[in-house]
Amino acid sequence: MPARRDLHSGRLNFMHRSWGPLEPYDNSFAQIMKRKGVYTHLITDHLHYFEDGGHGFHTKFSSYDYIRGQEYDP
Repeated sequence: MPARRDLHSGRLNFMHRSWGPLEPYDNSFAQIMKRKGVYTHLITDHLHYFEDGGHGFHTKFSSYDYIRGQEYDP
């Protein structure tokens, strides 16, 4: 299963690198589309998109919705 970094950047490197944030040199498809005037929206129940520590995947989208209650979020 590709990691979320693989899905955002289009570079499949999960076999060579573990889970992690987007790197400064990664181009996120959502951010590229947003810059071109395309409205992007993320809907997820995946808490890791929002955690502190540099992940910040949700900031690449024009807007986002978080559906609570997964993992350790009661």
